Amino acid sequence: MKRIVFLASLTIMICIACTNNQKKNEIVVSDSTSNQEIYFMAGKVEANDESAISSLVTARIIKINKVVGDKVNKGEVLCELDRGDIETSLISLEKNDTTAKKNLERFETLVKDGFYSQEQKEQIETQAMQTENALKQAKIQLKRGTIVSPLDGFVINVIAHEGETASIGQVLMTIANSNQKHVTAYLPESLISKVKVGKPVILRVSEIAHTTFHGKISVINPSIDLKTKCVLVKIVPVDFDQTVLAGMSVLIGTDSLGDNYK
Repeated sequence: MKRIVFLASLTIMICIACTNNQKKNEIVVSDSTSNQEIYFMAGKVEANDESAISSLVTARIIKINKVVGDKVNKGEVLCELDRGDIETSLISLEKNDTTAKKNLERFETLVKDGFYSQEQKEQIETQAMQTENALKQAKIQLKRGTIVSPLDGFVINVIAHEGETASIGQVLMTIANSNQKHVTAYLPESLISKVKVGKPVILRVSEIAHTTFHGKISVINPSIDLKTKCVLVKIVPVDFDQTVLAGMSVLIGTDSLGDNYK
C-alpha cells in the first residue's frame, strides 16, 4: 500500500516539475533490493486501438448492456435503442412494396396488350423502385437500433444513460483493444538531449504495486509545448500483462547505474 501511495505522489511531483519548467526534473527512487532508479517522466497507459461507439439514428436509449471495465467481444450487443416507430413504419412499407410490385406486374401485361403506354409503365416502375428503396432504408434503420462492438476489448468510457434520446453521431461509449497498448508521457525540455528513440526504459504502474515493467521510447515529438515546456513522448511496452489497463498512471525512468541522466 505504501508503494502505491508513493508512486502516486511522484506522478504529481513530476507533472508539477514539468509544468513549472523547474531545473531539477529527475526524481530518485531506491530500495534495498534493487539498483537506484531515476524517474524523469510521468504518463499514462493508452490503447493502440480505440473505437468511439456512436448512434446512427435518433432514438431513445432503452438499454445499455455494458459498464466501464467490462470485457466485450466483436459483434456483442452494447446498446439497444427504441425501434418502435421504425417497426411500425416497416410494416406499412412492406405492404406498399408488395402492392407496388403487383401493380408493376399488372401494368407490364396491360402495356403488352396495348392498354397503357410504355411511358405510363415507366412511371409505375419509378414508383415501385422508390417504395423498394424506402423499405431497404427502413430495414437499415431498424438494424442500427442494435449497437454492437466493432472489436474485442474492454469498455473504457460510458457517456450515455438509459432513457436519454441519442442523436445521430452522438458518442455513447468507448471500446479499447486490451491487447495492444502504449504509454504516452511528457518529457521536460531540459532532458530532451538525454533521451533518444529506441532507448530502453523502466515503467512503474501506480495501480500495480511491486512490479516493474520495461519498454522502449518509440516517438519523441519535435515540438515543445510552450505552456508546459515539455515534449510528448510515446513508449512501446515489451512486457505489459493483462493487469495493465488503459488509463492507468505510469512513471518512466532508468537504472541510474546503467544510464547517465545527471
